[in-house]
Amino acid sequence: MKTILPLLFTAALMVWASACDDDDNTNENNTVEICDNGLDDDGNGLADCEDTAACADFPACIPQEVCDDGEDNDGDGDTDCDDADCVDDAACADV
Repeated sequence: MKTILPLLFTAALMVWASACDDDDNTNENNTVEICDNGLDDDGNGLADCEDTAACADFPACIPQEVCDDGEDNDGDGDTDCDDADCVDDAACADV
């Protein structure tokens, strides 16, 4: 038992020390994603708008409605001219 404790302590120390290794140039200690700097700030493998959990409400990451393609591009449930974003769009002038 006395020989196991130093081994366990050494193993735990090695695991702890390797968790602090930052040779991959990611910022794993920053838990906040900055949504417009091209970097993976929170260390989850996703940068900026790809990180939908962190940047879904960031204006540059919200898809814009295309008013004449039959799709709900901005995900609000309305398509094309039924979408409030298209009220002033030329494609909806006669609707």
